[in-house]
Amino acid sequence: MIDRIVSRTWENIELLLEFPFGGQVEADLAYLGKGHRRIVVGHFKGIYYVDGEVVHVTDIFDSRQGPGKMKG
Repeated sequence: MIDRIVSRTWENIELLLEFPFGGQVEADLAYLGKGHRRIVVGHFKGIYYVDGEVVHVTDIFDSRQGPGKMKG
């Protein structure tokens, strides 16, 4: 099961290479001013931002955790 979740998460992250602005805006990180976005796969959330032609994945975590974990 974990292997399937990891595989699905990486597949979705790889889609960011084609559609970097496909994820939803992550409002909880707006204060950073980098335009962070999120993708969600099952209970996992990937946080990223786009800088020119580079997609920076900053976090992948269990989304059942509170959003306060992103700010710490």
